[in-house]
Amino acid sequence: MKSKKSVLTSLECINANLNTLIVNQEMTYFILREILKKMDRSENKQPPAVKVRRKKI
Repeated sequence: MKSKKSVLTSLECINANLNTLIVNQEMTYFILREILKKMDRSENKQPPAVKVRRKKI
């Protein structure tokens, strides 16, 4: 059976890893949000697409 100190050390390590994971998730979310904003802006700048109908032969 593990001692209380080793269990506490393991829990602190797990806590640090989870905190790092949360920070990385938040950073990824904000980066993706900025990318989507830029994509929306670039789509608005493009001229509307012209649809061309093909004649059946």
